[in-house]
Amino acid sequence: MYPVAWRTFSANYPLFLIAALAFAGIEAAGFEMNGGVSVAICGLIALYSHRMVLLNENYGWTGKPDLLPGERMPVWAFFWRYGLFFVVLMILVLGTFFKMLPNGSPDEAKRVFGIMLSMLIISPFFAVFLTLFGTVMPAAAVGGDRSFCRAFYRGRKRFWTTIIRLILGPGFITVLNFILAVLLASIGISAVANFISSFLLNFVSFIPVHLTAVVLSLAYREAEVA
Repeated sequence: MYPVAWRTFSANYPLFLIAALAFAGIEAAGFEMNGGVSVAICGLIALYSHRMVLLNENYGWTGKPDLLPGERMPVWAFFWRYGLFFVVLMILVLGTFFKMLPNGSPDEAKRVFGIMLSMLIISPFFAVFLTLFGTVMPAAAVGGDRSFCRAFYRGRKRFWTTIIRLILGPGFITVLNFILAVLLASIGISAVANFISSFLLNFVSFIPVHLTAVVLSLAYREAEVA
């Protein structure tokens, strides 16, 4: 998992670098980053990451793959499935959050802590859901069999390997990212420091997205060839 993730990440680092710089620049200009934009950018990175692993595509500084004449990137086929998983995640997180919400309106710090705790609580359940059905995303990214029935077959076939990879890969890195975010929150003393902090946080936030795509792509490939 990690060798594949490193190979594809290092070969395509400009894609992640440009996205992180764009996010940091928008925030430095005083604009609030829209959540929908963040989700869309992460979805695009996930789509590209699946194709990096399964098709050995490289994107360089332009972000454009070397497609065959007449070939199109399967954006819609991928994004509605990606969006479905995001909606399921949000329902689980918000449902858990509001269940724990005390009477009255909590302050900002308590809301952030509540969301983080909710994500921690639901993460095992979402990991199982992603393991069983998540290979619809790499399948959609490369034009394979993207039915949920076939994904369930692949998920059961590679269940334990996939869920362990999700825990040791994106799960572990996400915990490290939370720790980094807490540490960097205390150094925002100037515009330059804030920009650097924002850039670093955005850049490392793409690593779990890439790792998740790598894990699901490996599950897809291993289940299909076995």
